[in-house]
Amino acid sequence: MARKFQKGQVEEIIYVRLEPGEDVLLAIWEICEEHEIETGQILGGSGALDKFRFQHYPSNPKMVRDGWEHVTEVIELDGPLETNIVGTIGTTIVDEDAPEFFLSPTPELPTPEDVQTMTGSRTVAPGTRSPYVHAHVTATNPHVTMIGHLMPGTLVRRAPVGAEDPPSHFTLVIAKVTGVAFLNRFGKGGLYHDFGEL
Repeated sequence: MARKFQKGQVEEIIYVRLEPGEDVLLAIWEICEEHEIETGQILGGSGALDKFRFQHYPSNPKMVRDGWEHVTEVIELDGPLETNIVGTIGTTIVDEDAPEFFLSPTPELPTPEDVQTMTGSRTVAPGTRSPYVHAHVTATNPHVTMIGHLMPGTLVRRAPVGAEDPPSHFTLVIAKVTGVAFLNRFGKGGLYHDFGEL
């Protein structure tokens, strides 16, 4: 099978300061919508977190549910945490004839929203289109350093209880790319990455 590729160019680089308490993934989706980013790259992001919520390969991958072997789980690390983030941005396209997304909540994926957002999108309902964010985060607290796929519930650091929040120093650097459409496509053939027209 030949590799598929398509070339694009960086149109602009956007620097964004997130606010204390913001959900990082939700903020990135909103930034994509506000700045009309359909294809892009998270060049970097750094700052402090109160909580890191992510999916990763579990220490015991032999978790079988309904004949399907799960290879990821969702876990949380409490802060304060220092962090770094990189990733790709595209657009999720769900075809009208796409089958219902087949995963169901389990102890490792505790909510229907977790199942949906494992795909990097808000929804995988047939006929929908939404921003796609596939971001990996490295975070460290005084006890452990972990890396995983960004999930909702990852929160920017706030001031201690009783103190007024100063402006955050959590910064994202995002490149908006044109000339290529990076697609996270869900159709009859499953969920896969593609390049094409929007």
